[in-house]
Amino acid sequence: MLETDLNDQGREANKDNPCPGCGGTDWCYLINETAFICDRISAPPEGYSQRGTAKDGRPIFAKTGSYAEPRTLSDLVLPLEWEPKSDGPQWQPTGSKDGKHSEQIIEYHYPDPITGDPLGKVVRKQWSDRRLAYGRGASKKTKEIRPWHWAKPTPAMVADGVKGWWSDRGKGDGKWPIYRQNEVTPGSVVFVVAGEQSVEAMRGIGGVAICNQGGEKTTAGLKQIALFLKAAKSKLAVVLPDHDATGREMGEVLKTQLEKVHVKTIVLDLAEVWPGIPTKGDIYDLVTYSGWSVEQIQAALEFEIERLLEPLDIEAELRAQLPKSGFSTDPDRGLIYTDRTSQPGHELRYFIGNHLEAIGYCQSPSGDGAALVLSFKTIHGYLATYLMGRGSLAGDGNEVIAELLLRSYSFLRGEKTRLLTYLHGLGAGIEEQFLLMPSTGWADVQEQKSFLLPHVTIGDRRLRFQSFEPPLTHPYQPKGTLENWAVEVGKYAAGNSRLAFALSSSFAGPLLELLDIPGGGFNLYGATSRGKTTAVQVAASVAGHPDKVVRSWRATDNGLEAIASEHSDLTLVLDELKECHPKVVDQASYLLANGVGKQRANRTGGKQTPKTWRTLFLSTGEMPFVEYLKGHSLTVKGGQEIRLIDIGAIAGEHGVFENLHGFKDGAGIANHLKSATRQHHGTALTSFLEVLVSQVESEGLDDLRDSFRAIREVLTPSGVADPAVGRAIERFAVVALAGELAIRFGILPIPEGEPTQASAILLQTWLNLRGGLGSHDLKAALERVEAILRENYHTGLVPLDLENRLGDTPRGNLLGYRRLNGEILILPSVYRDQFCQGIDRKLLTTQMRSLGWLKWDEATNKTPVQRKVEGKNQRFYAFTPFWEVQDGE
Repeated sequence: MLETDLNDQGREANKDNPCPGCGGTDWCYLINETAFICDRISAPPEGYSQRGTAKDGRPIFAKTGSYAEPRTLSDLVLPLEWEPKSDGPQWQPTGSKDGKHSEQIIEYHYPDPITGDPLGKVVRKQWSDRRLAYGRGASKKTKEIRPWHWAKPTPAMVADGVKGWWSDRGKGDGKWPIYRQNEVTPGSVVFVVAGEQSVEAMRGIGGVAICNQGGEKTTAGLKQIALFLKAAKSKLAVVLPDHDATGREMGEVLKTQLEKVHVKTIVLDLAEVWPGIPTKGDIYDLVTYSGWSVEQIQAALEFEIERLLEPLDIEAELRAQLPKSGFSTDPDRGLIYTDRTSQPGHELRYFIGNHLEAIGYCQSPSGDGAALVLSFKTIHGYLATYLMGRGSLAGDGNEVIAELLLRSYSFLRGEKTRLLTYLHGLGAGIEEQFLLMPSTGWADVQEQKSFLLPHVTIGDRRLRFQSFEPPLTHPYQPKGTLENWAVEVGKYAAGNSRLAFALSSSFAGPLLELLDIPGGGFNLYGATSRGKTTAVQVAASVAGHPDKVVRSWRATDNGLEAIASEHSDLTLVLDELKECHPKVVDQASYLLANGVGKQRANRTGGKQTPKTWRTLFLSTGEMPFVEYLKGHSLTVKGGQEIRLIDIGAIAGEHGVFENLHGFKDGAGIANHLKSATRQHHGTALTSFLEVLVSQVESEGLDDLRDSFRAIREVLTPSGVADPAVGRAIERFAVVALAGELAIRFGILPIPEGEPTQASAILLQTWLNLRGGLGSHDLKAALERVEAILRENYHTGLVPLDLENRLGDTPRGNLLGYRRLNGEILILPSVYRDQFCQGIDRKLLTTQMRSLGWLKWDEATNKTPVQRKVEGKNQRFYAFTPFWEVQDGE
């Protein structure tokens, strides 16, 4: 090794202190009073023995018996994993010389731990003879250790290609990392030493070591090390302080900091490993001057670490055996807090209240809305449950206390603080986990498909709709048996197309997502007292009590999103269209069919995820939905007629009934069904879903989709060109398929094929009502054009004589002109703004040309034609008086 690596307390041999081995006065080195380095002799002098070899190959001799023998690996219980490294920095000459002596320099770099870019370095210089060369006067030292930092260039320097430079003016503004921190891995044993030289010495024998530049003597620096080792998840921190009073003091301070952040720590006194360590000596001295091999040093450190850990482990074991202070609860004794001292047998017990424990943990799929399922004993002596949102414990906790009291929980008033402390600590280690879903319907969790109803989950029981426990009363409460429902209610759909369609629609909601069909509705319209309400009550009995399942349109004016989320993938039954204003009905039907709620802000001001749903809704009304809107001067577009499809409720002289099933009249069968649905309900839907969920899980969706396509093909008439009509047919097909499945599953006791036949009948009633397969928007536009021409023929069209000169009619609200030959000339601006309002102009123009309403230039095939009016050629849209032909027919 280089002379500059020797211990600061040693000295080169001289005339006053010659080498004990060869008697030389130079080159040899005296480590202390008992050891020296000399390569001029081949055997140790009397009373000395060779204790090792220095790094430069020269032998180290020490007085026999002056150094303890290192322990061996066979003594150890806790071997460490050592990986010696030789990539550390090396001493380099600076170029300064004085005879045979020279100045050396070494640099310890602190790169950015993330980018690896230069950040700082420690530069150490010293002379080979350890002369006092640095500093002034009495404060001169044998070495100089200074931090340098990487200076960042100005923008102008960057433009000139300057990336930065090393500045010797201190550490700079940036915070330096821990030295060699990137070598620390989770679960490792880390040696914390004082100085970069010691880090490299420890690395040389295979240990993981760190230090921080200039911080080992400051609280902030020690805290930096503690926080780093906590974050690095180190298994054990072994503090190796310098061998002096200051070092030992700093070692204990660092141990305190580490224990504060729960890092297991021991402080190892190197004198216990190497009794001959000099004052202020460190691990560098042990490695360099002890004369031990690397393996001997490793074994000695391991032995001392194990010796120091043993009492810590025994203490931890004894502490674990002592009874803990804390809470306990059981139904017989209640909730109790026991305050125990460190001595067994000394304890105080406090009764808090009735039994109370957490039996489950709940949260939403997005991870928020955390809640605990509490089970507690009420003042009446029975066990109850309550879903406690974790957020309700914020602040003074009065919210959760009030909820418990409302549910008949009892506790001592003076123990409120301890009760809240207990509630705050609940939740750890609970294995029963639940997910609270925001809406009913299908849910996919861990590749398992489940279906959620407000009161039960079919599939994964860990999934719940909005609350762990369903409300005490809910619309889906079953009554009677499925067999009785089939006999008393379901069988009467046979031969009755409206009842069969209504019942089938109640099973159709769960199929929408599986077939990727958007939500929408049907409006069963007809005169009052003809059985419409009976039909929807029969439909509602599939899911639950008719009086609770059937909702009023008036209820949608407020809380529509909540209603929709309760019916996602289900069928929502609505009665009496006229009870709600047409504008509200229009908006509600749009929201229900669209399936997305309004965007709202969350508690922190950010955007809350809007509610979503997909629902089929069945409505009743005395008139068609489209006519209801028109009657209040609301414009009806094609999308509106598809959103809520109008189907006629009246099948014949007995209202909705075609087959009375032995009853005298329609009133007789209606009264029976009204009574029967109140005694038998809520069993058909859950039975249907149990079979459907099982088949979807085991067989997939291919057969279901094939059946849907087959029914859609049966229902689709030839000549369908309007996409809106195609979407309506798909909805009729979903209802038909649902009914056929209910028959196949043994739930609906009517002949196969009747649901499809019922859908076909009602599809035709809708097509007849709308006027065929064409586009509703196009039909409405044609009606508007005809109405404008009829109403304004004499007032808005200026007559022209044979010479195409103007008559005497004033030009107010001018639409165009009418010629004596019957041709009507419409101004292009009028045609664009009034005739083609709300519809594609090209589509309307093409249709009116095909109907013979509109003329065109045969030479150019363009619709605007040129006509001379008052001597000027102008462009017009030329109409024929087509309505005169229609009226004549």
